[in-house]
Amino acid sequence: MSDQYYPSASSNIGSSQIVTLYLGDYLNSGELIDSISSVTEASGKSGLSISNIQVNTVADYSNSDFDIEVGQAAQFQLSTSSSVPITYLVKVVCVTDGTPAQTIVEYFYYTFIEPCEVE
Repeated sequence: MSDQYYPSASSNIGSSQIVTLYLGDYLNSGELIDSISSVTEASGKSGLSISNIQVNTVADYSNSDFDIEVGQAAQFQLSTSSSVPITYLVKVVCVTDGTPAQTIVEYFYYTFIEPCEVE
């Protein structure tokens, strides 16, 4: 998997972040995400905690590149027990409400980094 391109995001070690993963590009017209089957760490590393898994229930128009309508994204909270910088490969599996339903599998990298020092 290391030669694949996956989107990425990051936050400081010790933080707990809500992640919104936009999946609208995979959806057919009128189709929404019905459920999230799983959100897991896919590279075999330990220490990643994943909680509060849900389909987005509020639209988000703050991104200048695209709008995220209700039912177009997976949302979950990530934190790590690691005390050193670490990158996880996160796998998200969702099912749509289409007929027939699609199963969407998406990967992305999430890195916990050292906080910047402020002088």
